[in-house]
Amino acid sequence: ATKVGNNCYLMNFSHVSHDAVLEDNVTLINNVMLGGHTHIERGAIVMANSATHQFCRIGTLTALAPFSGTRQDLPPFCMFSGQPARFYGLNVIGLKRAGYTSADVNAIKHVTKLFYQDKLPVEQITAAIQNDVSLAACVPVQMFMIFVQNSTRGISRKTALTNNTQSEE
Repeated sequence: ATKVGNNCYLMNFSHVSHDAVLEDNVTLINNVMLGGHTHIERGAIVMANSATHQFCRIGTLTALAPFSGTRQDLPPFCMFSGQPARFYGLNVIGLKRAGYTSADVNAIKHVTKLFYQDKLPVEQITAAIQNDVSLAACVPVQMFMIFVQNSTRGISRKTALTNNTQSEE
């Protein structure tokens, strides 16, 4: 059964397919097409004319830009654009509006750099996090890694970034 959480905003002509799950505070802008069994986590935004393949997951506070599509899972706190969707950076505004601290933002920024720019294997990223007390204690870092480790469709690791695009705060 399809489930729609509280305070979701579905704009005109958005299509939520069978057995999809929209957690609380999800926004679907005009003409969004969600494949069956898609799961969209809390606070995510799927912008106009975008689509997901069936069984995809979109993480907490993730933003999928207009006219984009994904066949794979999109981790929490990130922004994606294109067909197929490519990583464009963190949803810093969404993180700040949701009450995350600058330390949280910097920690998740570091982990996404390891994942998307350095393209380290998940096992190496996990080891790096375990060896850094501040990263290991950071809730958004934990959420990101749990999402990645639990993915069944695979995680989109395509990126639109160059090595100099994403800087540390």
